[in-house]
Amino acid sequence: MTTTPTKNKASLERLAQSAGGTLEEDHGYRDMRVFQIVAPERFLWASGGVTCVRLDWARGSSPESAAFNEAEYLITKEALDCGLEPMTDEQLSHYEYV
Repeated sequence: MTTTPTKNKASLERLAQSAGGTLEEDHGYRDMRVFQIVAPERFLWASGGVTCVRLDWARGSSPESAAFNEAEYLITKEALDCGLEPMTDEQLSHYEYV
């Protein structure tokens, strides 16, 4: 029996946009792609006080890959569901926005 992956890059793009962020693809490795969902300038993800949430994404369509990606999607969605918070002046001092 073949399992069709239910989540894909388009799913990640929709998730990022719905949360107010931007999906960017970072350097991957071997059988994984690496993405990050970046908060808008001058904002942090409230779930961890970070500017981006990283997620690994398995390549391929095996049941294991589909299950890994589904779990990674749900973990990321939970983090993004906490929303965005504006940076404080102290936090802004660590970033350069031009």
